[in-house]
Amino acid sequence: MNKLRIGIIGTGGMAHWHARQYVETGLCEIVATCDVDRVRAQSFAKLYNAERIYDDYRRMIEDGGLDAVSIVTSNDVHYAVAIAALSAGLHVMCEKPLAMCRQEAQAMCDAAHSAGVIHAVNFTHRNTPCFTLARKFIAAGYISQPYHVQADYLQDWLLAAERSAATNPLVQPLASRHIWRMDKRVAGSGQLGDLGAHVLDLLYGFAGDYATVSALLPTYLQLHGSDNLPQEQITDDVCALLLQFANGATGQVTTSRIASGMGDTITVKLYGHEGALLLDDRNPMELQACLGKAALERRCWATYNAHEREREPNPVTLFVQGMATGQQPPFSFDDGLRVQRVLDAAIESNRTGQRVTLENPKSKIQNPKSKIVWRSLQSLQWAEIRSSWTNTIVLCQTSTRRPSKPAGTWPT
Repeated sequence: MNKLRIGIIGTGGMAHWHARQYVETGLCEIVATCDVDRVRAQSFAKLYNAERIYDDYRRMIEDGGLDAVSIVTSNDVHYAVAIAALSAGLHVMCEKPLAMCRQEAQAMCDAAHSAGVIHAVNFTHRNTPCFTLARKFIAAGYISQPYHVQADYLQDWLLAAERSAATNPLVQPLASRHIWRMDKRVAGSGQLGDLGAHVLDLLYGFAGDYATVSALLPTYLQLHGSDNLPQEQITDDVCALLLQFANGATGQVTTSRIASGMGDTITVKLYGHEGALLLDDRNPMELQACLGKAALERRCWATYNAHEREREPNPVTLFVQGMATGQQPPFSFDDGLRVQRVLDAAIESNRTGQRVTLENPKSKIQNPKSKIVWRSLQSLQWAEIRSSWTNTIVLCQTSTRRPSKPAGTWPT
């Protein structure tokens, strides 16, 4: 079998992650690289044995010889690159957020479906084992009706970089290095789109679709004195969202690049009528749960270890499997569109100071399926769930109820 020929467009830090995942599947080869910085593209090509080097994505696509591209550029060119690639009949993997606005995301989604190709968005955190196990618990009905969700995705890279510059005269301040994520014209938003996109994708799988959003997107100008950008163009340092889900549950989300001491951390707390779950990706193979009448009465929490079956493939691996089998995997452009409409509503809420009601997405496929890598959560039985609880610290009440329908429409 001939290997799938991959072109990488954008060769910054995240592009290396994409390239490694492709190579590790054993089904792909990196044949072309493209970057506006041709020297960087050359270095990237040498590292991954790519023969073709470009500084114009249009020429790379026109020259042919590709099966798929990964778009790992700044957000402002996702749309143009994706439309060009889809028009050429290429499969497309795109970094998140999918686009700069809902209109672009809708057009990309429609073009992907019209082209009949495999399309994916790189929501890398969805398949962290503790999050996968939590979806199984929720699908099996162990917390019953969800009432309240809290989620934080906290980083401290902006402050850490500024501290390094302050203590080392040889280190240039981060803000003066023209980091594109600082510029609304290039990034669209800051922590809303960079980290919030991941959280919104996760919470959809836990609590279902979104109905309304209120947002605060502050920028702390004292941290951006050397950005050389108009103040109104500097992206948000913190994102705070108050959400209402279509099922009536409420959600609180905070993302930040100035959360001192946090590094890179996602935590989720889910509270339902008959139980609660605590998730922390610093401990990716376990979750904390308070389940069942006896545990709830005594406020007794248990630690449950994820099984190897919760180690599901990452988005690039699923994308490759989709290309090899012709079956659309999860992480599709439909998911990117769903997240994008919440991002747009949050920006509008921050601008007006008002809560925004969300319109339903006009996606043609609401429930992408992959028979190879996803099993139906509706069919999970108690014995299967129990077999993955390999290190229960305290016993919780068992359940004989049939699993309930998952809150979100994926995975199936």
